[in-house]
Formats: sequence, structure tokens, C-alpha cells
Amino acid sequence: DLVVDIKRIKAMREIKKTASGFTIGAAVSCAEMNENKALIKAWPGVVEAAGLIGSKQVQSRCTVAGNLCNSSPAADSVPALVAAGAKALIQGPKGKRKLAVEDVPVGPGKNALKKGELIEAIELPARKGKSGDAYLRFIPRTEMDIAVVSAAVSLTLGEKGVIKDARVSLGAVAPTVLLV
Repeated sequence: DLVVDIKRIKAMREIKKTASGFTIGAAVSCAEMNENKALIKAWPGVVEAAGLIGSKQVQSRCTVAGNLCNSSPAADSVPALVAAGAKALIQGPKGKRKLAVEDVPVGPGKNALKKGELIEAIELPARKGKSGDAYLRFIPRTEMDIAVVSAAVSLTLGEKGVIKDARVSLGAVAPTVLLV
């Protein structure tokens, strides 16, 4: 086995806003996500969930890609990413592939990455008109605890204020996040 620190690879440390949404490099820390005004404006629920991973010290190193690869049923960022319809960009010896975030964890501590693969970035889609997202977790203590249950939602309203698109996900209630 080999451990590689990807924090010095520039392309993996960037948050890029494009016409198709946002690309968050796999080495972008959760603290850095919390400093990106455009990302916060577009995806406040995703950024809030990322901000709940670990302590302030952990925030400067942890990433949503790492949280996803860890495949904990109680991972904070994963339900928010699933509700957002995020995709994982995966790089490996056989090239690149894209996988829906909900398909990355396959069980507690197990993921769909093949030998030699790593997540290069997370893609969040562009927001549609009247859209918003939110993340909420329930924990036994007031902070620094693992979620007993978590919920994330991403909604888009139609012209008359009626919900026309909704994605709701639940964490810590099954071996992997549930898209309900």
C-alpha cells in the first residue's frame, strides 16, 4: 500500500465555478469551502454539512472527497452531496470515470473505488432558478458528535411557487445514505 498526499496538486486544490456548476478539487479542505462566497451562495446546505465534519483543527485538512471515500453511514457531507445530485470524478489506471455520489459508498467503510483509483473532484450541478438546499443532523450532544440521523434536501420551485424538483436524502439510518 502507498499513501500519497495530494494537497500540493494545484488542480485538486481549486474550486471552479463553470456554466455547468462547481468543481471542487478532492484536496480542497472543508475550511476552504466555507470561505468561497460563490459556493456558499449556490449550495449553502452542502457547505454547512462540510462545516460540520470534525473540529476546527480537522476542518483545515478534511475534505468532502475524503468524507465520501470513508463511507461512514453517518458522514455529514454525503447526504448533502446526494441531495444536490453531485458526481464524483474518479481517476485511475484505466482512465477517468464519473459516478453519482450516492453510488460511491457501497457499505459501512466500503466504497466503489477500484484498486489504484482516487477521487479527483466533486461536481455540483448549476442551480436552477428558484432553488435552495439545506442540511440538518441530529446528535446526542451539542457538538463534536456523530449524527444519529441526518437529512438533506435540494428543492427547485416552479413559476407558481410549487415544488417542481426535489431530492431528499437521509444519513445514518442505513448502511449507506438513502435517497428518498
